Amino acid sequence: VRSGALDGAMAALEEVLILPPAQRVSTLTARLARVRDELAAPVFHGSPQARDLGDQIEEFGREAVTAGLHSLSGLP
Repeated sequence: VRSGALDGAMAALEEVLILPPAQRVSTLTARLARVRDELAAPVFHGSPQARDLGDQIEEFGREAVTAGLHSLSGLP
């Protein structure tokens, strides 16, 4: 992302973003949050690819939190 190669970043993150919510550990979600911060840089302003990747990362994190809450509550 720092080099501006969104296609490469999207390809590299593809396998990560499809992990089941139960496998989304906090270190991984924290690193992806940093990638999402990078996508907010002015160079990516208005980029549909950057917006799409940012949305995917946000959804990834949201699903991880939801899975974590379910595991705490003991619900399936």
